[in-house]
Amino acid sequence: MAPEYGATAAMFSIDQQTIDYLRLTGREDEQIALVETYAKTAGLWSDSLKTAEYERVLRFDLSTVVRTLAGPSNPHRRLPVSDLAARGISVLK
Repeated sequence: MAPEYGATAAMFSIDQQTIDYLRLTGREDEQIALVETYAKTAGLWSDSLKTAEYERVLRFDLSTVVRTLAGPSNPHRRLPVSDLAARGISVLK
């Protein structure tokens, strides 16, 4: 789930930076090799997406994006963080 931005699922392609992160966080070499091999074989490696054709492309202004908070059982009911205090929800800073 990806309630942080109102989605129920998200997928990100794997690239060298992902592999570097796995190495940095102490994953076994065998696991890293498996991830890289699988991603390249299955077409999930980011280089495989350079020729991808999409039905539509969404463009939006990132300056309009605000932080939101959602519960795990209902991500569609997210609230802007700026509205939490008015609803009596305590925010730790």
